Amino acid sequence: MLGGSLKKKCRRNRAGSELKCGTRVVNLEVRMNNFFVPYTGKKPALVNINGHRLVILAEEKDILEDDLELLGADRVKKVKVAGSESEQEQMLGKIARQVDGGIVIAPSGIGIRDVLKNLESELPWFQ
Repeated sequence: MLGGSLKKKCRRNRAGSELKCGTRVVNLEVRMNNFFVPYTGKKPALVNINGHRLVILAEEKDILEDDLELLGADRVKKVKVAGSESEQEQMLGKIARQVDGGIVIAPSGIGIRDVLKNLESELPWFQ
């Protein structure tokens, strides 16, 4: 998940597997060539869970399309990433900055309802 303020400089952990931007952390171990992003109009669709502003991405388009209304989205956009860590960092950061929020990558094969329920139970309240 990527959460907190992105106006701060981003740093990698020692292992190089995570990128920390303020209080936001991106797990860079995920290797995808394509992200599917829910959109509302021209911006990524934002959900608010326990005070956390989040955009939920997926590797599979149908995971998002099946529950667009739960995300407040009206369409899904495919974002291609070549696969390098640097390009993934840039793309995730760009999406997060567009909404001043965090990023959650939905696990493959898990429906959005289950992802949202899990986030609601696991994320602490943020005010």
